[in-house]
Amino acid sequence: MPEQINPQLSLQDHFKNLKSAIREQINALNSPPDDRLSFIENLKNKYKTRPIQLQPPTPSTSTIKNVPRRLLENTWVEKVFEIKVTIPYKGDKELFNCKPVPYDRVFTRHRHILYKDIIVVYVEIAEETAQKYEQELNAFVTEISKNLERINNQAELFNDDLYDFIDGLLRNKETELNKQIAFRRQIGLNINPRSNEFLTPSPVKRKAVPLPSAERINGITIPVLESKVYNDIREVLYHAGQAMERKPSLYLGKHEEDLRDIFLLFLETRYESTTGSGEAFNKKGKTDILLKYAGDGTNVFVAECKIWKGQKKLFEAIDQLLGYLTWRDTKTALMIFVKQPDFSKAIEVVSLFVNRHPNFKRFVGATHPTSFAYEMSLTGDSSSSIWIEFMLFHFPG
Repeated sequence: MPEQINPQLSLQDHFKNLKSAIREQINALNSPPDDRLSFIENLKNKYKTRPIQLQPPTPSTSTIKNVPRRLLENTWVEKVFEIKVTIPYKGDKELFNCKPVPYDRVFTRHRHILYKDIIVVYVEIAEETAQKYEQELNAFVTEISKNLERINNQAELFNDDLYDFIDGLLRNKETELNKQIAFRRQIGLNINPRSNEFLTPSPVKRKAVPLPSAERINGITIPVLESKVYNDIREVLYHAGQAMERKPSLYLGKHEEDLRDIFLLFLETRYESTTGSGEAFNKKGKTDILLKYAGDGTNVFVAECKIWKGQKKLFEAIDQLLGYLTWRDTKTALMIFVKQPDFSKAIEVVSLFVNRHPNFKRFVGATHPTSFAYEMSLTGDSSSSIWIEFMLFHFPG
């Protein structure tokens, strides 16, 4: 992309950007390089800075132009000779627009375009003489060369340090990777030497979800989700949430709907004969997660996702979830995403206040350190029994 010579970026910032790119490339490694010396050399060649070397200029065409001029209130038209000159150069184009320390301001009077390996300058002279042409061209070359010696010297210093910089980063990464490999071997995970991946995954086998079984409750036959399926769903959601807590890029800046869709993906890809929906209609409103049996549309699992906003909003979330449920939905979950730094405060509030909700029946137990099971009743039906898993996840940001 053609541009003018306009130094704006600090040369040191340019070098920092190059080092950041090197660091990212090494951090992305999944295994130590087979030939570390070649790896370092290739990375060094990719990111080393090529100093600028101007080559002899070559004029190509000349034209006569009438150029408007102005000085204070006086204006006039001046006839000039414009000569197109090509100045080849070797080195990195980006260096022309970098400021070394110290830096001399560059002022270029003649119109010019900077390309990847040439500078095209249009030299304007009032009289068509070789002396005037040489004078103006030399002035332009002198101006753009002001900082080149400093830039080139600092570029050489950067290049001299590059091998040690890459070697140091790589050694740290190799130590980290070797620890991971040793750990995986200790716990019996396979390592595939023919792949860039550490683990050799087993073929994915989706779990079959049986039809909800029928139970007689107060003389009425009610379809009930098998406990082993419900427990498996709870485990999937809890461990998916734990994994997300360790990866801020998955939750930073995300809203309830975005986080819900990630959890829904885990459920949809795990079970056979099911369909998953976000914001699906169920009874009086839209529930966040609704997993249905594909065969007949029977609800398999219902869950609601909420951002933590204190005890009052907790009760509102419970009411909302219970309002979505029908007598068929006997096992469900309320997933709470805590963005505040004090995660333990949210856990404490849930532990202290859920038993004060009008629909509370009993505390079943702690399934995990931040996941708790409660038995509650449907609104307006105290004889009904609903199991709600309260899952809290810490997604600060």
